Amino acid sequence: MRQSAKKFQFKKGVSLPIKPKDVGQEFERLKKANKGLLNPRIVLRSAKPKGSILHKCFQWNDSEAAEKYRLSQASHLLRSIEIVYVGDDGKKSLPARAFVTLIEEGICKPRSNYMAIAEVLNDKELRARYLSDTLSEYEALSRRNVNIKEFTTIHNAIKRTRKRIKK
Repeated sequence: MRQSAKKFQFKKGVSLPIKPKDVGQEFERLKKANKGLLNPRIVLRSAKPKGSILHKCFQWNDSEAAEKYRLSQASHLLRSIEIVYVGDDGKKSLPARAFVTLIEEGICKPRSNYMAIAEVLNDKELRARYLSDTLSEYEALSRRNVNIKEFTTIHNAIKRTRKRIKK
């Protein structure tokens, strides 16, 4: 695909107090100003001055920011636990996440309720929701890489899987 123009937009479900065009242009400016480098530290340093276009995208109240950071750590901890099943013959299963979350009625918001994977997979309704949610994550990853021809087979497999699940 020949690319002639670009338009910045936020990912589905993202809402920020500034326009995606402004964020994208600021990131390009920062990259140029930092010899081709762009990372979270550069972005944060740029956002600190109150006059920065990125300033209002951050929580500057240290108490609130600390609480949000600890919640992020707790979420990371919940996502870090895996479960391995050991059969009577001593064979171990592949490790899998022990706790998962389900999207509540398709609302894009932070997920907060974790459930044991075994509980989810053994309940018909929860299993269907989990499969659909997981496939949505694969679709999002596929969209991020849609222009990479080496992934065409994967993109097509994801599309076929969505069709099967919808039936």
